[in-house]
Amino acid sequence: MKRIIVSVIGVLLGIALFHYWNPVMVDRTYQGWLYTHDGAVNEAAEIRLQGYLHRSLVSHHRYAGKIIVNDIPISTVRSIPGNIAMLWLAIRERWGGQGSSNYLGIVTPDNLIQLRGGFYLASDLSALSGWLQQVESLFPEHNVNFAAPASNREVSMAVDGRLRRR
Repeated sequence: MKRIIVSVIGVLLGIALFHYWNPVMVDRTYQGWLYTHDGAVNEAAEIRLQGYLHRSLVSHHRYAGKIIVNDIPISTVRSIPGNIAMLWLAIRERWGGQGSSNYLGIVTPDNLIQLRGGFYLASDLSALSGWLQQVESLFPEHNVNFAAPASNREVSMAVDGRLRRR
């Protein structure tokens, strides 16, 4: 009888863990705010996530897909083995007490990654914040910060500060 109970508990636990680790499809739109520290950009934006959330029991959740800012898609870039620069960025953030960010970028034809920014995402998907580095089709001359949900610069900066400290 005890073996049956232990077996049933083991099977239920296995099913629960499989369901938890199975990636969750994300298609969510936020009303956010774009700003620069010098005030050159200060405007509302529609920010959309399209991709998958990979959950983890031992570390931060990881998002893979696209982030779309005012209809301009930018892909996430995974920290892959062999990409020492991205691995080093992740280690520095962890040791510095910051939350783990997702990196945004493009992959060149010779399979090199050009970083274009990064973002932090709340584990319950309630908020996100990040930065973009001179994205040609969005703001070619500025490094732009963003956060959502936010209706002005002050709220956007507060959301960003909260997510970076987590």
